[in-house]
Amino acid sequence: MFKYEYTINWNGQAFKDVFDCEGNEDSKREVMRRLKALGVPAGKYVFVDIVRLDDNKPIIEEELWRA
Repeated sequence: MFKYEYTINWNGQAFKDVFDCEGNEDSKREVMRRLKALGVPAGKYVFVDIVRLDDNKPIIEEELWRA
C-alpha cells in the first residue's frame, strides 16, 4: 500500500488529508468518495491535487473535477 495526500480546493477553501491506498486509480476513486463526504454539491467543480508521498510523485496536479 502507498501513502497519498490529496488537496481539494472548493469555494475558497482547501481540504487536505493523507490516506493509504493500493494504487493510483484507487487513490482517485478514494478522493472522489471523500469529495462527496465533504458535502460538495453534485455538479460543482473543484480543483484536485493528489501526490503519492512514498516517492513524492504527483498523480494529479490542479485538475478540474466535477462533483
